Amino acid sequence: MKKIYLIFPALAMFFITCQSPEKVDSLNNSKQVDAVKSETILNVARNFNAFTSVASDKDGARNARIGDKEKTIRDITPFKDDQGNALYYVINYKEGGFVIVSAEKKTLPILAFSDNNEFPIGKELPNGIKETISSYSESIKKARFDNAAADSRIVKEWERLSNTNAINKWVETARKSAGAKTSSEPVDPPCEDSQIYVGPFTAPWGQGANWNSQMPLESTFGCTGLPNGRARTGCVATAMAEIMNYHHFPNSYNWSAMGATQSETARLMRDAANSVTTSYQCTATLTASSTNVAPGLINGFGYSSANYASYNVNTIQNEILNFARPVLLMGTRVNFGAHAWVCDGFYQYLPCGSMFTPMLYMNWGFEGYFNGFYSISTGFDPWGESIYFTNLLMVSSIRP
Repeated sequence: MKKIYLIFPALAMFFITCQSPEKVDSLNNSKQVDAVKSETILNVARNFNAFTSVASDKDGARNARIGDKEKTIRDITPFKDDQGNALYYVINYKEGGFVIVSAEKKTLPILAFSDNNEFPIGKELPNGIKETISSYSESIKKARFDNAAADSRIVKEWERLSNTNAINKWVETARKSAGAKTSSEPVDPPCEDSQIYVGPFTAPWGQGANWNSQMPLESTFGCTGLPNGRARTGCVATAMAEIMNYHHFPNSYNWSAMGATQSETARLMRDAANSVTTSYQCTATLTASSTNVAPGLINGFGYSSANYASYNVNTIQNEILNFARPVLLMGTRVNFGAHAWVCDGFYQYLPCGSMFTPMLYMNWGFEGYFNGFYSISTGFDPWGESIYFTNLLMVSSIRP
């Protein structure tokens, strides 16, 4: 397969603010005119959940997520434009997990999903999620006002996920053959549809109370009302700590004593923040430069490798599929904040003789909330332009 690299303009220096989240709004505007009927949305979500329930890892082993029971919907919420038209629907399941389905048939139907995490509605929308959701809205609006017909492959994907009988037969066949066939490359016909499902690897840690129990007291920088009376750990320190916890390195920490209420975790968070020149404000914990992360891991914690570069999907795929290594991402977007988080999973549907845009698992650093696989494009181009951030950077090849 030809390797196509997706490069974003690198921004060598920027403040990663990790600000306090903002409230979700504009969920229930005026009367809506749906491009996709709600029954279709529910059917697509149900069939997608069934289809991915038989995904296997890249070596063909059954994934631990697999279950035979159909999930039941807890709530379904439309996100709308200013005219009250649905842009996409967020569906949360009673058993855990969520799926975000587009309300526009000119885009791919599935925008994001998770097997067990929640996408809270009416709660705070953190940095990272805010940029991603805004990007989905913009992309759907653009497609909706474009007079061009939908890509034929997108049309086929809507048809596939709307065909319950065909999905059920595929799932039954896959289960009988001990899981769906997986591959890191599309294969030439005659062949079968396949899917890749790998990750996540890291723990869902956070930035507030307990995690921050060894951060500076709020009184030292003139603030009140912060969680636990201390500065938040910050998104950079949290992402670094999650990755170091995955590697169980350096040996100077007791990795068996890590967790939300453990002082050892708080010590790791504090040390990570100190390694990247962190400053504190009442509304944000700031890291002076994205370039500090790789040296912080190498010089501060003794890692042998940590490569700072522009975002590259091909590199991320290689890190996750071939080395089972999480990647640290950092991004900014105009009129939004900056954020750092962990990418540690890869999902891709491979129809016979072709491939769809990969979905990457994002551990956003908010105790599991919003974590899941997110589409990197609402269009078809498998290596097309990312819609998340204006400037997107990464630290990869993180090795002890």
